[in-house]
Amino acid sequence: MSYACRPNYLGDCYNDFLPKPIQNQELLEKLRGYLGLSWIYEEIKNEEFREPSAKAMVPPPVEEIAALFDFAMMGDLRGIAKRAAQLEQMNQDWIPFTNHLRQLAKGFEEKQILDFIKQYRENK
Repeated sequence: MSYACRPNYLGDCYNDFLPKPIQNQELLEKLRGYLGLSWIYEEIKNEEFREPSAKAMVPPPVEEIAALFDFAMMGDLRGIAKRAAQLEQMNQDWIPFTNHLRQLAKGFEEKQILDFIKQYRENK
């Protein structure tokens, strides 16, 4: 809702007003106030969000990297996921690599997939 609409709505059975774009922190603070909530914050461990390191991953051979790169250049996320599943069956050492690749494909992260594959393509 825009600021221009604010006077019209505050009298019409509304408790408050949030201008667009809505800021998450402001929204949560208003919810806390109206609902009598108390937020509990949990400390987040960095390990949970750390991307697997390139050193810990064993990439497949250059030919497979080239094939994955071709899929990535075409934007073929299904092809990437399917090929990653096949690679897992071929060699279990590649599982961390393929898991990360499939996770990116599942999230439709085309640019990240391309960057990820490029780093192994350039290291060979």
